[in-house]
Amino acid sequence: MIKTEKGENVIAIENESIRMAKSDCSDHVCEQFGARSKPGQTIVCLPHQIYVEVRGNKVDSEETIDSGAY
Repeated sequence: MIKTEKGENVIAIENESIRMAKSDCSDHVCEQFGARSKPGQTIVCLPHQIYVEVRGNKVDSEETIDSGAY
């Protein structure tokens, strides 16, 4: 879960992919991005200013998933 002063978002990591499972934002567009698994793919919640990006860092031969709020 990502909590900011703007709201809450729940990120689900399943089957080597990431998706925005739930958001209490006004438009819920971020929930419609679907699952992302390839490096460079993103999920954005504009009302909450949340940006999630799949990165292709090599760690133990697996790609990692990184997220953050700006």
